[in-house]
Amino acid sequence: MSTLQRDPSDRVQILDDTGHVREDATAPDLDDEAFVSMYREMRLARHFDERAVSLQRQGRMGTYPPLSGQEGAQIGSVYALDDEDWLFPSYREHGSMLVRGLSLRQTLLYWMGHEEGNLRDSGTNIFSVAVPIATQIPHATGAAWASKLQDESKAFLC
Repeated sequence: MSTLQRDPSDRVQILDDTGHVREDATAPDLDDEAFVSMYREMRLARHFDERAVSLQRQGRMGTYPPLSGQEGAQIGSVYALDDEDWLFPSYREHGSMLVRGLSLRQTLLYWMGHEEGNLRDSGTNIFSVAVPIATQIPHATGAAWASKLQDESKAFLC
């Protein structure tokens, strides 16, 4: 059954409350290397987040939105994208952008107000960060529609 065909009230759970794999779980078809890579990305995102919050609390950085607790959702969803797919991030998507190829330096530049913080490498396929909540959705929808009109099969994640 496709994820899109699931009833929203039916949750998918691989680990039980104690962190062990449930007997009835259907784990994603990924090798150990992929799981370790995702875990490392999650840990790096969390570590970066802790350091950035510290900088903000010291007054060395202005506004900074922590991502703590969202690492798994961000990293896992971006790992499902192909290289030609696009990410339309909200303001707390540092982990997603890291996996897509945006350096942590660029993220710091952005949140410290430096104009170069908005630069993106052409191969990352990351749209500009949307700070107001949910304003990236119309942009992603428009890009997806344009892609469909051009008979492309890209995904647009927001």
